[in-house]
Amino acid sequence: MSTNSELSTDKINLRELMEAMEFTEAGLADAMVQQASLLLKASKYRVQKMRERMKVETDLNQVRTKTALLIRAQESETKITEKYIEAATEQSPDVIAAQKGFNEARALEEWSKLLLDSFQMRGSMLKALVQLLGAEAATESGFIRAEFERMGIGRLKEAVKARFPGPRK
Repeated sequence: MSTNSELSTDKINLRELMEAMEFTEAGLADAMVQQASLLLKASKYRVQKMRERMKVETDLNQVRTKTALLIRAQESETKITEKYIEAATEQSPDVIAAQKGFNEARALEEWSKLLLDSFQMRGSMLKALVQLLGAEAATESGFIRAEFERMGIGRLKEAVKARFPGPRK
């Protein structure tokens, strides 16, 4: 059984995951077999990106707090207002770098959500295709059965006529 630490250390090959998204009609059976595994990998990727975003967000908040404390600790002849501290904090190179990292992590998290949604849609599409193929097979087998029955009844009529010729004209 997978633990939380295993989820975060699993390496997900994103390129492989993306390439596995598409399949051909000939590869439908393989796609069905792989679907559960691919969906699990996409789910793990989603969780990894969510955790990374949460960590980077915490780091950003810490950098902001430390920067604001440093600004407050500075001696100044003028009164330092909260607006000034907030503005100076946001202009700090450390905060700007942390904010950039957070923005990237948030974008990757959103992208991972879309990836997971795509694999869920892929599963629904596979299910619909299998149902369609099953309906086609059932229709085709019904048509063939009807043809056999029609041919069989025709032969039966011929056999009955041959055996019991009936009145001759």
